[in-house]
Amino acid sequence: MNRTLRKTFLRVASIIALLAALSMAQVTTVDIVGTVTDHTGAVVPGAKITVTHAATNLARSMEASTNGDYTFSLLPLGGYSVSVEADGFKRFETRMSLAAGERGRVDAQMQLGDVNEVVEVSAQAQVLQTDSAT
Repeated sequence: MNRTLRKTFLRVASIIALLAALSMAQVTTVDIVGTVTDHTGAVVPGAKITVTHAATNLARSMEASTNGDYTFSLLPLGGYSVSVEADGFKRFETRMSLAAGERGRVDAQMQLGDVNEVVEVSAQAQVLQTDSAT
């Protein structure tokens, strides 16, 4: 009986460990990535990108890298507004909604002008998983 009890205990412990591992594997965040370019396709390094969560109004900002790329990771899921600003260019704005585990891509093509002018993208293609195999 002791041997049977031990086998049962090991099976239950294995099932609990498996369920715990599966529950930790659930993704509850999103990423937003992109590249900032000008109207000729040249990258715009140092552009300021701000993402704002629609439900909480919390914002995160960063500067584009020297090759114009940016990545916001581990964001809460939901709707976002993305704005990009750079000296000598109109401000770029768009909105998007992301579900758990999605990676949204916003490639901002900046137009020459004053930063007080805004280029707002109101219709955007459906979010594709171009940066992962899913």
